Amino acid sequence: MSRRRWRIAFAAATMALAATALPFGRLRHLALPLLHDPSVHADEGTRLAIGDPVVGEALERTQLPGRISAILPRADGVVFVGTFDSGLYRFDPAHDRSPREVAALDGRERFVDALVEWKGRIVAGTHRGAVVLAPDGRRAGVLAAGQAVSSLAVVGDELLIGTAHGLWRGGDDAPAGERGPDGEVLRITALAVTPANDGAGDRVWIGTPDGVYEARAPLRAQVAIWHPLVFGSPGATSNVVTALSAVDGGVVAGTDDGGLVFLDDRGVDARPFADRRANDINPGALVFARGRIFAGSEGAGLIALDAARTHARKVGWPARVSAVASTRTDLWFGSEEGALYVTPNVTPWPSPSPRPGSSG
Repeated sequence: MSRRRWRIAFAAATMALAATALPFGRLRHLALPLLHDPSVHADEGTRLAIGDPVVGEALERTQLPGRISAILPRADGVVFVGTFDSGLYRFDPAHDRSPREVAALDGRERFVDALVEWKGRIVAGTHRGAVVLAPDGRRAGVLAAGQAVSSLAVVGDELLIGTAHGLWRGGDDAPAGERGPDGEVLRITALAVTPANDGAGDRVWIGTPDGVYEARAPLRAQVAIWHPLVFGSPGATSNVVTALSAVDGGVVAGTDDGGLVFLDDRGVDARPFADRRANDINPGALVFARGRIFAGSEGAGLIALDAARTHARKVGWPARVSAVASTRTDLWFGSEEGALYVTPNVTPWPSPSPRPGSSG
């Protein structure tokens, strides 16, 4: 079994142990076909072909001792890199010859699934809580202690922590208390935030194995709105969300084998790739930057999709891209083999002529 598959199996087992009573009325967690399925799935003619990468576009900067699972590039040029089972590293390309391990993570803390900057500190989401660090890498505390943390997000001044037991607030280190429409605990796999455009609170998008849920900030024991991804025009082939990223007007979700799915007030729009290996989006490996969606896949590398959702191409050469992050000028990504890459000054590429069967 590959390290990536072991990681997903480990997370699934953790969530299964953490889950309490599951609502059987919808069987949403299994994404099973229904007797009557109102969704329309993308057919072979609308699947997106993937173009070749630009030669020399990606530069390998350094090597980590394990699979890269999270990347946080800071404005000062320092990059924090989390690994699946080898801990957390701080890399300053201007001064360091190689990354140095920080935070003294131990046991299940060495599985780092998410990184974010909050109030001048670094927060690392691990399989045993959200570890808080000073910018130099010194450990400063832990939030949601003992929880398996899959994802992190910042909304306003609040830190949101996604766990197998639901959403936690970092400010008071307490569960937010959100539930689904059937009272179900949200087994969170991904988080994203979009600014409000209607005078209400910012929209918090919550990825789960059962689809996407939506809540409003500030979070205080709300009933979250459920968005099943398998119902759409076209719908996805899976409800299992592995990654989320805010895009203009909504979010894009990466799935376990259904490619990318776009969700906004108009509904669900699934955009799978012609190369089926590209439809297996790695946990957390998704970012929207400079008008492009960048998704790290398990078998087809890093895929870039244009804002019109009509053209895609590969970025760099690694086949298994397990983490993606961006700054205003650079795109960073990491591989299952532990290589850390940067693509400076990513810019839009000339769009080829639309291929037959593509749709905007």
